[in-house]
Amino acid sequence: MSSRRIHADELEAYVLPWTIERTKEEAYRLGQEAGLPIGYVATAKDLLRSEQYEFREYFIEMDHPVAGKLVYPGMPFKFSNCQCTQERAPLLGEHNKEIFCQRLGYSQKDLVKLTQQGVI
Repeated sequence: MSSRRIHADELEAYVLPWTIERTKEEAYRLGQEAGLPIGYVATAKDLLRSEQYEFREYFIEMDHPVAGKLVYPGMPFKFSNCQCTQERAPLLGEHNKEIFCQRLGYSQKDLVKLTQQGVI
C-alpha cells in the first residue's frame, strides 16, 4: 500500500488510459475475471439496472396509497424453503385499532379517548 502511494503518479499513468476506454461496469467485470479486488461506486440508476439484481428479482414494485407505485429494494437474501413477502410502509396510525384494541386489550372508546387527548 505504501508503494502504491509513493508511485501513485506512475500507477495512474498505466491505469487511467485503460479505465477511460471502458465503462465502470466493464472495468469491474474485467477486474473480477482477472481476480482483482475491484469495485465501483454505483449510482441509484446503476443499481436499478444491475444484471445481478435483475436476475435475483431484488427490486419490487409496490403501490402506496400516498406515494403511488414505486420501486423498492426487496429482500436482501432468499431461502429455498421460505416464501418471504414484503408490504408497503404503513400510514401513520393505520394499525392503531389492531395494536391498541386487539393486541393490548383497549376498548374502542379508549382508542377514541387516546386519540382526542393527542396521546396517539
